[in-house]
Amino acid sequence: MNPPQKQHIHQIIFICLLMVVGWGQDCEEGYVWINSYLDNGCYNENQINFLQEIIDSSISTLNMDLDCNDDGIIEPLELNQGVCNNWEWVSLFSWSEGNLFNLDLSNTGISVLPDSFCQFFDEIGYINTYNNFLCPPYPECIENYELEYQICYDCSNYGNNFTFINYSNTPDITYLNDDYYFHSRWWYHHTENSFNNGYCYYQPDLNVLQDIIVINPNIQIIHHHDCGYNSSGTDIVLNDTPIIIHPLKLGSQRWENGRLIQLYLNDYDYDQWKVSFEINQLPSSISSLTYLESLILNYNYLTVFPSELTLLNNLSLLNLSNNQLTGQIPNSICNLGLDWSSYNNSISNNQLCPPYPDCGDGPITSEDEQDISECLSVSEQSLPIQYTLHQPFPNPFNPTISISFSIPEQSQTSLKIYDIKGNLISTLLNQTMNVGHHQIEWNGENLSSGTYFIRINSGEFSDVKKVVLVK
Repeated sequence: MNPPQKQHIHQIIFICLLMVVGWGQDCEEGYVWINSYLDNGCYNENQINFLQEIIDSSISTLNMDLDCNDDGIIEPLELNQGVCNNWEWVSLFSWSEGNLFNLDLSNTGISVLPDSFCQFFDEIGYINTYNNFLCPPYPECIENYELEYQICYDCSNYGNNFTFINYSNTPDITYLNDDYYFHSRWWYHHTENSFNNGYCYYQPDLNVLQDIIVINPNIQIIHHHDCGYNSSGTDIVLNDTPIIIHPLKLGSQRWENGRLIQLYLNDYDYDQWKVSFEINQLPSSISSLTYLESLILNYNYLTVFPSELTLLNNLSLLNLSNNQLTGQIPNSICNLGLDWSSYNNSISNNQLCPPYPDCGDGPITSEDEQDISECLSVSEQSLPIQYTLHQPFPNPFNPTISISFSIPEQSQTSLKIYDIKGNLISTLLNQTMNVGHHQIEWNGENLSSGTYFIRINSGEFSDVKKVVLVK
């Protein structure tokens, strides 16, 4: 007889014993008499049934260390972390007059939450679900932070394109796994414990991290030991052969529900720690990190402002300071809605030229924060010698796209959008334009996915560019 069958039979016996022993005990309505080696008394019947429901639904994965008296049965009162070590303490801080007000389910091995969970979640007041095997979709009553450290082997529960990565079978992940700095964000899903030996990751997010590694061959992560277990002061370079940087080892990361939400790739050199990324370019695929909330890339070697970043609508923190950025910042950066008055959001200490975008509270940077020694004044800038409608960027796009064009002489100019049937969708511009290079943003937020055409007419010049809106 396997353990789940044995557990089920014991549960039936346990419930029957409760009925027999509890018969005739004087409990108020709604309470049931519990005769247990832990305690004898009246307990909230609905809450006891709720605990039993959790046990029944996770019977194959429960941590049998909860079976304090080794009788092969996990009783409702035993379903609380720490109960075997100190029932008096658990009782004091979990139960009051037979009512449960604090339930610690961490490390209990639960894998399924019953449908009644949210009802009792609100009633009990606090339920800790850390370090278990819970798979999405999760009940709406639980916040993401309350579901950290979950191991879900069935990645299909997350949706399409999720991959399970087993840490124990990936040596380059576990290497230097005691170094907290490298895991300051990684640590949320990569701590060492009896349950956490793998996680489901969104494969396209992993692909972006791999793209960063491939196009930046100078990435190196050095851990210099001058104390502790390696007193020799030896440098360990993680990207030297045969050690290959795994995407999950790239910088400091934080993942939630299998999606990358934080990525820190800033150089760090302090005392025994040195991390050097030398990021000089970002792949166009970075625009697909649609769940990304924080991106730190200061102290690197970026030379061109990555326009793809303006498509990351969930970003609330962006730091590109102390790179080697030149040229101008696209106005589309304002689409991110970032608070540029915050110290955390910064593009200072680069070589960016004015004019600087004003996203509502003044320019997002200033000449005092940039090295503009190589910037040409407006009068010195090269003027176009021919009409040009440049390739719109990015393409495909969602929902905004930047359209640049050049005019060699003052001309009446129109810029219009047509759908694939030739219907006029929008007139972006219809006026006399001065000589120079111009840029305009088009927002297709209210349009459906599909192919559109951008047509310019200026003087006797005419041109069309095809773009694709993908939502």
